[in-house]
Amino acid sequence: MKKELSAIEGTTKAVPKLGPYPTKIGREELWEIIDMWDFSPGNKEKIKAVLASDANILGPHLFRYYNPKPSRVAEAEQAMAELIGVKHCLAVNSCTSALVAAYRALGIGAGDEVIVPAYTFFATAATVVAANAVPVIVEVDDSLTLETEAVERAITPRTKAIAAVHMRGAPAQMDALLDLAKRRGLPLLEDVAQAGGGSFQGRRLGSLGTIGCFSFDYYKVIVSGEGAL
Repeated sequence: MKKELSAIEGTTKAVPKLGPYPTKIGREELWEIIDMWDFSPGNKEKIKAVLASDANILGPHLFRYYNPKPSRVAEAEQAMAELIGVKHCLAVNSCTSALVAAYRALGIGAGDEVIVPAYTFFATAATVVAANAVPVIVEVDDSLTLETEAVERAITPRTKAIAAVHMRGAPAQMDALLDLAKRRGLPLLEDVAQAGGGSFQGRRLGSLGTIGCFSFDYYKVIVSGEGAL
């Protein structure tokens, strides 16, 4: 029996093109977004005239999978990977989502424990709960980051990861934590939400542990409005 070729092997494509398609966002919705910026009245009228001048606006499509143009998100991922010195980088909508994805990627689930610092933004622990696991809260040292001795005392047979948070731009003691994680066979996650661009002993934060999570919301060191890696 002759095997039928798939579209990727050279037969007719099921979908003739990937876009761009006429936008589902009308001019009115697009104008509401533009109006959030404080343009002068004269420039606002110019922008409105441009929007009204095209009969069929193809876009905007902000998601890479619906837009055949070179992805700005992919460019950002590559730039970030090169900056911090890692092979892989994935953009998501928030650091909360990045933490959930990280815990799930580590295979953490029901009945597991993750050690988190007592001083951090609540998402560090809340995302452990979102992964159906249990956050174990331990003390911090004078740097306001994880105290290594407290971490070791908190490790149980149910411990599946350690989450180090670099608070207020100050790195956690990654040398001691990495040594502990290696000795106990545990992945070490870095929450870099408040220390983007920082380093520890010459290496970028986010590149030392098993997975690094970053935030780019309006109040962080590097800002994109929202978003995370």
